[in-house]
Amino acid sequence: MASRSIIIIADSHVTGGGNIEPDFREMMERIAQTDFDLLFLGDIMDLWIAKDGFEDDLQHWFVAWCLREKQKRSIVYVEGNHEFFVADRYDGVIGTVRKSRFQNDWLVAEHGHDIPIAKMGLNRLLIAFFKSRFASLALNVIPFGQKLVLFIKRCFGSNGRTLFSGLPDDIIRAWAEKRLSETACKEIFIGHFHCFREFDLPNDGKLRILPAWKNSQEVLIFDKDGTGHLRNWRDIAYTVEKS
Repeated sequence: MASRSIIIIADSHVTGGGNIEPDFREMMERIAQTDFDLLFLGDIMDLWIAKDGFEDDLQHWFVAWCLREKQKRSIVYVEGNHEFFVADRYDGVIGTVRKSRFQNDWLVAEHGHDIPIAKMGLNRLLIAFFKSRFASLALNVIPFGQKLVLFIKRCFGSNGRTLFSGLPDDIIRAWAEKRLSETACKEIFIGHFHCFREFDLPNDGKLRILPAWKNSQEVLIFDKDGTGHLRNWRDIAYTVEKS
């Protein structure tokens, strides 16, 4: 993944049949005409339960897109708090899929919902329960699985995650500095907070919080020299010949 520039996408919260689904599909087909690698920071789907009988046409289409495109680009997908069992089902299939964190020798990528902020305590407990092995097994056998899915949807609805009037900079910075202390990486990318922020960290490190694609329709193009540029997906330049 370090060999070329990367398109990084967070929090599109796209739903099959929703208003932004056509834009999301068009963006993915535009990316298919580029040479960029691809990093998804979670909550790409508004609700994705990666089990038989629970995936919709959009998710099947997305999986097929990744199966096709992973032949010519690196694809990394980190689960968000709206995605369940995606790593269990698709790691190594659609690319590299991680439950909570992707890390290599130069970047750390997480969704961000695991940052220990007090106001998110109950939400984090619910996420941990619904992502557990018990919940996975239960969805396989219980006759009211679809009703449980609707309950999950209500718990994690994406209606404008403005959890704070301002992000708790001290908590986020301390979390990011701890991450960097555990690795030789210099770059940390997260989503979840639905707004763009950058933090300079010790030893030339940097934390970038990406805006929610569902609101801004912006992606981050991260270049090999360590610079990042927010772009509307419609401004992504083709880098291979269109077929």
